[in-house]
Parts: sequence; C-alpha cells; structure tokens
Amino acid sequence: MPEAMVVISPPRLQTCHDTVVGFICQAGCAIRRVRLRLSDASGVAVEDKIWLNGGTDVTALAEGVAEQITLSTGERSDLEALIIVSDSR
Repeated sequence: MPEAMVVISPPRLQTCHDTVVGFICQAGCAIRRVRLRLSDASGVAVEDKIWLNGGTDVTALAEGVAEQITLSTGERSDLEALIIVSDSR
C-alpha cells in the first residue's frame, strides 16, 4: 500500500471522528504508520504527531488519532488536519 492521505477542513474538524476512523480502518492491518499534522489557516503546523502500528488493532489506532484531533482542536476552530497512512515506518 502506498501512502494515502485525507485533508479535513476546519468546518468539519470538530465532527470528523467517523471520517478519521473510517479512513484509517479502510487500509486495515497494512498500516504501519499514521501521521497527523494540524495546521493553521496560513499553513503553519501547530502539531505534528506520528503513531506506529505494532499490532493488528487498527480500530484502536484510529480511535487514538480521532481522540488526539478532538483534544488538540477543542479551543481552535481554524485548524486543518492532514492524515497520512502508510505501510512503511
């Protein structure tokens, strides 16, 4: 599996839980790495986090990413999320 990515715009970020979980779970156990980059309107990264998938519980990994988005964007409505999944570390 090559890299796959999804961008979630600011208006959808607060309600993106199902989108994030669905996107990550779609690739299944092939996912080895998930990168989350949150950036402001000017494109400056305010958070950049990577998860490595050492197990086969992709759903738990996806839930963790969705939870991180919720925690990081709780007080900011101007952020955009870029999520990249890949099969390499």
